Amino acid sequence: MAGRNDQDAGVRFVYRVVGTETDPRRRQRNVYEILGIEDLVKAKKTQRDKDWPMIRRLVDAHYDEFRNSPNQEQIRFWLRESRTPAVLIEIARKFPQQLDEARATRPLLEAAALSDESALELRLANEQAQIRAADKTYWQPLIQELHQLREAKRRST
Repeated sequence: MAGRNDQDAGVRFVYRVVGTETDPRRRQRNVYEILGIEDLVKAKKTQRDKDWPMIRRLVDAHYDEFRNSPNQEQIRFWLRESRTPAVLIEIARKFPQQLDEARATRPLLEAAALSDESALELRLANEQAQIRAADKTYWQPLIQELHQLREAKRRST
């Protein structure tokens, strides 16, 4: 998207026009951002078991790519979303000021500040369970409504 920093990019679709041009520098290449990394991580926070390892991999890959020269927003993102104890401990050590700011919104970061990996694993598991329960609570009435609509349609036909 225009005006966006490539470091903020998440999932992107790359469209290449293949033509008769033999010089690769002259071939057309368009990149369309579909969903930013932060939005993708938020969208993956569901009840499904397979989403949570994906969140971990997405955030870890983002950290690996930008760890050497991160901006403030990236640091805040990692502190807010990382699911890997060793990564959180490293971020806590490297960015203590941002860690202090983030503790209020994510209390498990206290364990990262203390470099307590086992406590951090336990707190991450508890956080995941809370988020999954909230997702289930959110979808329950919507699923019920869908079932009612299907039943009403079945009765009317």
